[in-house]
Formats: sequence, structure tokens, C-alpha cells
Amino acid sequence: MTKATTSQNNTTLKRKSKKLTWYEKYRNLNSWREKPVSVAFIEFLGKELMEWSDRDDAYKIGQFLRPKGISREVFLCWVEKYDSLKEAYNFTLSAIGDRREIGALKKELSEKTVHFTQSHYSATWRKAEERQAKLRKDSGDGDKEIVINITEFQKAKPDVAESVDMAKNRK
Repeated sequence: MTKATTSQNNTTLKRKSKKLTWYEKYRNLNSWREKPVSVAFIEFLGKELMEWSDRDDAYKIGQFLRPKGISREVFLCWVEKYDSLKEAYNFTLSAIGDRREIGALKKELSEKTVHFTQSHYSATWRKAEERQAKLRKDSGDGDKEIVINITEFQKAKPDVAESVDMAKNRK
């Protein structure tokens, strides 16, 4: 026999002598059914995410979420709410970033694509991008007038003796 009670945003499910608590529900986009989210579910999801990040073909978080029917928006809300999932997420981003950067260095992946998106996966790249953006902003991106003075050099007229010597040397 199962009895469910709801208080505020938490739902408690009593089953025999065990008490299960879930904190919210989400809609599985593959089955289109609502499923409960418990702490155990979040911890299991984090463990699965970290194991998945070791795969050679793991390049984007969406590859992990799509088969599970979890939207990116819902997942990112969970990452903000649950520290264990946030830790697994950051670990996974680092693993993906390393794989992408090494792939670009070995010319196995498009360097331009990796460079364009690498700041999403690496804090080091993100800081470098922010620094470059600040430098561009500070320089004005063409808003300032730059004056370049080019000094004109006058051609020296060779004297007659030098002209004769140069003509002899050509022969």
C-alpha cells in the first residue's frame, strides 16, 4: 500500500517502513510523463554523468541528457540547486574541454569551432576571452582616431664621381 502526502514543495511517499522524499517533478521528454526528483536520483544522475564524461565520444552535455529525456534548462536548474550535481557537472565540463582542446591540437577536430566554444568548457579559456573582450572595449574598437606620421625621405642626389663608380661596378 502506498500513501502520498504533500507539504509545501516536498512530496513524501510512504511505502511499508521506508520513507522516500522527492523535491520536485520533471517531464521526461522521451516518454512525456512526469517523474519524481529525489536526492538519490540526483546523486545517481551525477555519478552517471561523470562516468559518461570518460567516453571518447562525449563532446556535449546534450548527448548525455537527450537519451534520458531531460531538457538542458531543467538540468541546469538542478545543477544550481544540488551541490553534488554541480560538482559532477563541473568535472564533466572539464573532461569535455580537455578532450576538445586536445582534439583541436591533434587536428582531429575543427580548430575554429573548438576555439569559438572552448570558453564554455574551460575556466582558463573563459578568463582569456573576458580579458580579450575587456582589451577590445578599452581600445575602443575603432572609435579612436589613430594618426600615423610617415616621414618623407628625400632622395640624395649622387655626385658625379659616385655615379661614375656605380656605372663601372655594373659592368
